[in-house]
Parts: sequence; structure tokens; C-alpha cells
Amino acid sequence: MSLSPRLVHVLNQALITEIMSTIERGDLARLQDLGVEADDAAMLQLLSATAFARLCNCTVPMAEVSVNRAVLRNVVRRLLNDSNRDERMVRAMNLGASYSLLEEFFGLNSTEAASVRRLQGIQISSGRQQMPSEEQEKALWERWHEVVQPEAAESTDAFLEAMCRLTEEARDGLFGPDQAQLSLASCWHLVSGWIEDERLFGKGVKAFRARHLREQSHTDSMVRHVRLLKKPA
Repeated sequence: MSLSPRLVHVLNQALITEIMSTIERGDLARLQDLGVEADDAAMLQLLSATAFARLCNCTVPMAEVSVNRAVLRNVVRRLLNDSNRDERMVRAMNLGASYSLLEEFFGLNSTEAASVRRLQGIQISSGRQQMPSEEQEKALWERWHEVVQPEAAESTDAFLEAMCRLTEEARDGLFGPDQAQLSLASCWHLVSGWIEDERLFGKGVKAFRARHLREQSHTDSMVRHVRLLKKPA
């Protein structure tokens, strides 16, 4: 590899400094790792201050430099993954991710999540969000099965991407104006319920209807219980 004179100068200075420091420590094993033998070290110690300065300013390469492509590519991939992870995390926070969601998908505890939110200037909305009606939820459920990809079952990134997309579409008014504030946390709650229903009742509209029938039955039971309590003796 051809190096510029400036880079050669910098590398030579760094190498000579490391060699002389290793000689002072008497670390012969480290000297051999650097490619310096005992007679080389003895010769370097004979140099005067002027000769040593000239050695450090030498522009003739004293070391061979090459790029380890495997290491370089691994480091770059890791940095890209970290960058993509940070972008996904901020996106999720802006869509109203809960602390439990951030811990599940990004491994953040509540303190870390709060710190990132403060640094990003992300505000948490207060108050209870209005849940979708059965008709709106059915539209969300149908759209979920359109946007979710098969690999989402094995990839948390794909699963999160599908939920973010569904939340963004809801906020764009696709499922009615009262769902324009749907949070990612609420979307996760809905999706988790749908997945559990499909596990219990199988895929398709049957599972969706079964859950609503179960919820309606529970509501009716609660109403009957309240009426019995209010009934005069």
C-alpha cells in the first residue's frame, strides 16, 4: 500500500515512540511482536538526541500497513446496526412507546429511556387514550395482516417496523380522526391481543370475532352483577 509522506511520518513517529517505551520497560516479548530484535534495540539506544530526532522525522516507511478487510467490514456493520437501532428507538419514542416496550425491543430500563427522551426532547402525552371501536379495530386488524411480513415472527426488528407503520397510518387518519393519536404502546397492546387470539382460536376473522364475543360476554356479566347488587332485598 502506497502511503503519503505525511502519513508515513506520523506512523514512523508512533512506531519509534512505542519501540523506545517498550525498551525502557524491558518487555522483550512485546519488542518481538513489533518485529524488533535485541540487537535492533541495542542499536537504537546508541543514537544521540540529534540522530533520534532525525529518525523520528524520517519519511521512509518503517512498517508495512494493510487493511484487514474482515475486521473493517465487521466494525462498519456494527456501527451501521447501532445507527439503525438508534433511529428505530427514537422513531418508537416519538410514536408513544411505553417503558415496557422500550425494554422489550431495545433493552432499555426506565432510567435509560427517560434520559434518551430528555436528550431528544420527546414529550410523553398524559391522559388515557380512547381505544378504537370494534369496527375501527377490525380495520386496524385487517391492515396489520397486510403490513406484517412473514419474517416478523422471527425478527423483532420486522415486528416493530410493522407496528410503527400501523401506528403512523393511524395517526395519518386512515382509521378515523379519533384514532389520530394512537400510540405505539396501544398498538402493541392490540397486536399482542390479536396474536394471543389467533393462538387460541386460529387465524382469520374467527379469532377476531371470538375475542369480541368474549369481551361482550364479560361486559354483560358485569352489568348483570351490578344490577343484582342494586336490586332491593
